[in-house]
Amino acid sequence: MLSFFAGRAVRYHLGGSETPVAAITGGYNLHPVDVFKAVLDALNRDYVDKITDQKKLTYGAVDNMVGSLNDPYSRFLTPQQRKFLDEAEAGRFHGLGAVLLLKPAVHNGMKHFRLVVVATVPGGPARAAGIKPGDIITRIDDGYFLQLPTESDQDLPDRDSLQGLIPLPGRGDAVPRLIEYKEAMQILSRDGAKVKLTLLRAGSPKPVETEVTLGPVTVQPVESRMLSDTIGYVHVNGLMKGCGEELHKALVGLRDKGARSLVIDLRDSIGGSLDEMVASAGQFTRGTLGYVQRRGARRQALVASGEPVFTGRVVVLMNGATVGTSELLASALESRLLARSVGDTTFGDGRDQTVFPLADGSAIELTTGKLLTASGKEFNGTGLAPDVRVTAPDQQLAKAVAMLNSPA
Repeated sequence: MLSFFAGRAVRYHLGGSETPVAAITGGYNLHPVDVFKAVLDALNRDYVDKITDQKKLTYGAVDNMVGSLNDPYSRFLTPQQRKFLDEAEAGRFHGLGAVLLLKPAVHNGMKHFRLVVVATVPGGPARAAGIKPGDIITRIDDGYFLQLPTESDQDLPDRDSLQGLIPLPGRGDAVPRLIEYKEAMQILSRDGAKVKLTLLRAGSPKPVETEVTLGPVTVQPVESRMLSDTIGYVHVNGLMKGCGEELHKALVGLRDKGARSLVIDLRDSIGGSLDEMVASAGQFTRGTLGYVQRRGARRQALVASGEPVFTGRVVVLMNGATVGTSELLASALESRLLARSVGDTTFGDGRDQTVFPLADGSAIELTTGKLLTASGKEFNGTGLAPDVRVTAPDQQLAKAVAMLNSPA
């Protein structure tokens, strides 16, 4: 406050002028777009130094605009981030090789977000370093992760408050370097870099520390094999581009090898596009698989058509890293095939995301709807429970096989 008033006194003393915001914009009752343009014009016209990076101004404004929604699923994407997203949809991942989301939390009345590892991709740096779904990233190199709500009236916490929020070493007066979500994503997407991570892990008495070498990895959407003479196995890593076609090939191959029943493994399946979900489910069944509910519109049915490839008995495996459209696929197979499910409750990402490309190669990704099961059930934030709960990962597949070996 002292600096603010001193600055005003000096400006008036030196003969400077003050232009009210109303004078810049021409009034108080303007559309936000007009206000944005007026401020941008004022910066370009009157700022003491010439502004040479117009893109930086625009990107900063749009990034904060989308961030003010306080929706961790909605974000602004630079051209590089949009490129990475497009590649991820095709099965090529960069950086950590993990799906990370912000999860709301409250500590001593302080609202904040935790950076949670939802799933790791096969062959990626995260999985190679022993990072597990459910891990909470608290430290990246020398910076501690802290994300407060955008429109928060909370003061930045002091060191004593942080001590209970993130695992700080020792005690002292200095507040450590804090990292927000945007910077964390920039650090963790740099191929070739080495980063040290500190993680909170359920069941671990103290934080887990690991070093990861970031880098690209290509993931096949489908892996398959025979478990016995009559039981086939398909693991869907994610509903990436081409998943439905690859699943078709895998099922034909397993059927030709004698598979009469099937384990569909959706554990650690990172989701993907709704089109690929429909194409994948269509290999087993026809009809309504679920719905998308968007604002101001009737819910849209997701319908599989065509001739199913596999019509035998099916058991679905799921866990807490079964995410998004993979959760909807599991539900569709249960409802349409009367398939049984084994494992643990799914993650609970029931939001429909839409990417809106912008002319310069950037984009915005927004939450535009809710995903509903075929029975009309919402599962965002709650997940979907299996028919048979088996929490030990090494026992889940055995249980599925035993169910298929038993009489129907």
